[in-house]
Amino acid sequence: GSEAQAASLTRWIEDDLASLGRLFASRSRKRVYFETGATGRGGFHTVRSGTYTDDILRHAGGINVFGAHSALAQVSGEAVFRADPDHILVAGTEADVAALRERPYWSGIRAVATGRVDAVSRAQVLIPGPRVVAGMHSVARALHPDLLVADRG
Repeated sequence: GSEAQAASLTRWIEDDLASLGRLFASRSRKRVYFETGATGRGGFHTVRSGTYTDDILRHAGGINVFGAHSALAQVSGEAVFRADPDHILVAGTEADVAALRERPYWSGIRAVATGRVDAVSRAQVLIPGPRVVAGMHSVARALHPDLLVADRG
C-alpha cells in the first residue's frame, strides 16, 4: 500500500547512483581492501565480488583488491600485505581502525603507512536497505576526500 513512496525512494536511489557515476566517470579508482570482520586468529573477513557491498565500493569510486575471487570471504594478513591496497576501509569503529594499525607488520602495507585507513558504519554498508546510499557516500568521502561528495546520511 505504499507504492508511491517506494517509487519515490527508488527514483532517489537511482538518481543518486547516476550522480555518483558521473562524479567518478573520469577519475581513477582506488584499490581498496574492505574489512568486514576479523576472526581473532589471523583471518579477516572481506567483501566478496557480486555483493551489494562490493557494488557500494564500486559506485563510490573504489576497486575491491580481492574482487577477482567471487567465493572469497576470508583472507589472511599475508594476502592483504601482498595486495598492498591504496586504501583500507573497516566496517566498524575508529577503535577497529586503531587495532588494525597495530597489527604486526601491517605498517608495511601502503594504505596503513600513508594513513589511508577509515572506518565506515557497519549498518550502512552491511545491512541491505535504503541506508546503503548513505554508506556509499561515506565510502566515497573516505576514498576521495578531495571531492565534494554530498552527505546522504
